[in-house]
Amino acid sequence: MSSYLSKALANGRRPSKYSKDVEERRLGNALSNYTCGKCSTFDPVFDKEIRELRPDWFKNTVERNKEKLLELAAIPDSKRPSKQREFGTALSSYTSKSQGTYDPVFDKEIRELRPDWFESTAGRKEKLLEIATIPGSKRPNRRANEKERRLDSALCRYASKNSAYYDSAFDKKIRELRPDWFEDITIKKKKERLLEIATTPGSKRPSNSSKDPEERQLGQALYSYSCRSKSAYDSVFDKEIRKLRPDWFENTADKKKEKLLEIATIPGSKRPNAANNKLGSALCRYTNKKIRASYDPVFDRKIRELRPDWFIKSRMDLKKEKLLELARSGAKRPSSTANDPEKLGSALSSYTSKSQGTYDPVFTRRIRRLRPDWFKHPTANKEKLLELAETGAKRPSNNSKDPEERRLGSALTCYTSKNRKVYDPIFDREIRELRPDWFPGRGRK
Repeated sequence: MSSYLSKALANGRRPSKYSKDVEERRLGNALSNYTCGKCSTFDPVFDKEIRELRPDWFKNTVERNKEKLLELAAIPDSKRPSKQREFGTALSSYTSKSQGTYDPVFDKEIRELRPDWFESTAGRKEKLLEIATIPGSKRPNRRANEKERRLDSALCRYASKNSAYYDSAFDKKIRELRPDWFEDITIKKKKERLLEIATTPGSKRPSNSSKDPEERQLGQALYSYSCRSKSAYDSVFDKEIRKLRPDWFENTADKKKEKLLEIATIPGSKRPNAANNKLGSALCRYTNKKIRASYDPVFDRKIRELRPDWFIKSRMDLKKEKLLELARSGAKRPSSTANDPEKLGSALSSYTSKSQGTYDPVFTRRIRRLRPDWFKHPTANKEKLLELAETGAKRPSNNSKDPEERRLGSALTCYTSKNRKVYDPIFDREIRELRPDWFPGRGRK
């Protein structure tokens, strides 16, 4: 505490807990905590000592704030304190008639010093309309100076529909006077560029999925300005560009379908790849019943008749058929190990587990009906493990080459480890009593 005291006294003025300086802010908070009788950290000895040394630090806060505000107001071109700061909140509080802390004497004094700090809403609107009537005058620029910044901020508030200060009458009036103040230069340039491209003979429509960033931006802009459902739709621009380039607005879906059917009639032609070919992704959309917005049953039937080889079963379907074949043959359940090149064990778990995104209830019912032994209830595993424990067999290893032993070893670890979801405290206690040698130095996980 003595270090706080010495640093604060050496500094001369009372440290502020609102300071930008980290050290001063820390000292300001500490001073408030140690000298406030309501705080749990209040120190009466320290409080008495520091008040005797610096009584000026403990003047009425309101009076101190007013003195500081009048000091700031006396500085030419000083900015009005922001409400986010200590003195900004205080200024609003002492000069607002609706506040309980309103001080008419201080209010009159500070307004005389700095009338610009209290420009009224009406005054700013009048000023903006006055500037707007001057031919060729520029919109106030927030980067120019403080005065223009305030006017630009006011213009944004009063002429923006999503603002709490929106004034429809003022908005209408100023937009009629100066429509150029509200033109988006970027949008204007994009429209000009699109019309320029449109007038070039043989030019292609800019693609909104192009790898070239400039073309992609123009393609997205063209779609926004010419699509009636978009908020940026411009009927004048739409009419003009459609007149110039009607070919840019032909039904692309029909064109793509024609092209796909044309490719399909070529003997030995490959199916367009959906990963890197627009026609490939279009083919997927037009022939997939799940995509209702673009599925075309007529086109789907036609192209499947032409090229059935383009619609061979997916890898998932082939794996399901393979698993059903294994199930019918009486083979063992495929294991999820690295030794399984086809990964049938992992696939089986994935298709029959409800927690997986690839879960297939129809396939699950079929394969469980064929091979219920592949889906033994955990109770069967526990019974087998207890049986092994009673016969004096060695603990089954979950790293064994034998798949059955490996399965039982993994099950044993799961049922006796507290951090596992399938942990069974009753089974755990029972098997540890039977075979403590299976758990040497392991303790309970």
